[in-house]
Amino acid sequence: TDTWNLLTKAMKDAPDSFFISMTSPISFWLKRQVDEQEIVKQKSFLDFATRLLSVDWTYDLQTGQSDHLSWALNHPVGSTTWALFSKWDLDGADPGSGIPEALRSLFENICSLKYDKYEPGRAILCTQAFRFFVTDEDWARTHVAPLFDWEANPKALGCWQGYLWSPRAFSPLVDAIKDQFLETARRYQELGYGRNFADLLVFLAIDENYSHLKSELSTAIRALPQEGLENAIWSAERLLLASGEKKQLEFWKNRLEPFFTNIWPQSKTAASPKLGTKFARLCLASVESFPLAVDCLRDWLELVDEPEYLISDLMESGQCKEHPNKALEFLSLLVRTRIRWMKLDFNECLAEIVKESPALKRDRRYIRLVDYGA
Repeated sequence: TDTWNLLTKAMKDAPDSFFISMTSPISFWLKRQVDEQEIVKQKSFLDFATRLLSVDWTYDLQTGQSDHLSWALNHPVGSTTWALFSKWDLDGADPGSGIPEALRSLFENICSLKYDKYEPGRAILCTQAFRFFVTDEDWARTHVAPLFDWEANPKALGCWQGYLWSPRAFSPLVDAIKDQFLETARRYQELGYGRNFADLLVFLAIDENYSHLKSELSTAIRALPQEGLENAIWSAERLLLASGEKKQLEFWKNRLEPFFTNIWPQSKTAASPKLGTKFARLCLASVESFPLAVDCLRDWLELVDEPEYLISDLMESGQCKEHPNKALEFLSLLVRTRIRWMKLDFNECLAEIVKESPALKRDRRYIRLVDYGA
């Protein structure tokens, strides 16, 4: 605090020209003080932040720079905005408590699209969109929600990057920005945090608390590019595994099957070897719900990358023994031509299947596959 007191005394009456020349080091130094509660509590902390934000900033976002959030984090306006959150933490940010009066006007200025100079601050502010909606929903709908509107805010990309850096779902927040999901999906390649956006869409789509958003979520997911769809499948797999081995069957029946039946793109124009491979791995991760997964996703399994590796995983999964008929169907969907390598795993799968269910030796799928493995 001694250093802080010396600096505040020196800078309090500093002329604007000198203060402006020192804003970058001062703002970053201010940000470094956020762990010092005694400093943050002082009026001078807020005075410093207010003066830093009052500077008539001029800056250029480098042409072609895609990571607006990193740029914002390293800009004095962004770092000052970040420092304000530490002040808010001390004042209290409990649900419904409202935004502290001392910070309200500062945050309102940062949110205002009239001020171009606060663009870095808006990107940082949106990293805390969840907090604003939890503490003061009405204020957040008025000041924060418009920042996500691609038409109203020409620099909405930075705000979406801020939110998607570590997105948290909260019903009022989601309801306020749901109309922007489609346009955000169309801009997937620009986001930089596209995987997190895919995670968010899948999480919302399988959560019954957001069932009223089925139309918006379905439209957005169907607008995702191939990479986005691949990440969405990967998100579904992680959520399935996180449900726990004992609840996977229930999770598949109640969450994932309705998702892939009602929300996922039904047109096979989106089919690709990469998507097929992701779906195959999802089936293998389904364990007890493997038969249901194969039935649900069978049309997507006909086009995969290098099925030999999936065959090896199938053998290790134990599904040939647990569910021989569905394992045979899975193999039949994956393998459309003669196996080029890993024939040992392939033939072991077939042997395990007919060992558990000898009647399948007369199945046309088995007869075709045996020939491919010869």
